[in-house]
Amino acid sequence: MLSHVKYTLSESDRRALCFAFFISSIINDPACSDLIVLLDDPVSSFDTDRRNNTVKYLKRVRECSSTPDQVIILTHDKDFLRTLALDIREDATTLILEWNPSSNTSDFNELDTNGHPLFMEDYYRRLTELEHYLLLPDSELNIGHLQNVRHIIENVMKRKY
Repeated sequence: MLSHVKYTLSESDRRALCFAFFISSIINDPACSDLIVLLDDPVSSFDTDRRNNTVKYLKRVRECSSTPDQVIILTHDKDFLRTLALDIREDATTLILEWNPSSNTSDFNELDTNGHPLFMEDYYRRLTELEHYLLLPDSELNIGHLQNVRHIIENVMKRKY
């Protein structure tokens, strides 16, 4: 029988353990306040509980006496981003990299947890997407726009009748 961590822990367990060691090494670094920390999709193989605990842990790290000057977190996980941004919004500025179709570039913008589509109810998110489509002069109609129209009409019909 093999008694090796590689064969004992799941991938998620190993990533969580590595993440804990990494964060601990940062906090205990004498030059911690001079560090810029980059985390690339730190919760990619985590279940919901581990994701939520990671957010709580990252918030606690910010409350330590020795914290990094800047923490940059890259993620494709919208739920993780939403949870993280809502949890730390009083303590930190959260920026989001977004595609800007009018200039054909990507821009960093401050993440507005009240008005950004990630934080909107589905109906309002779809309405906003449709409004953006209507405001862009040369944008092409696609299936997503038509689906949004269908969902908006269905939602209005359900609310009224």
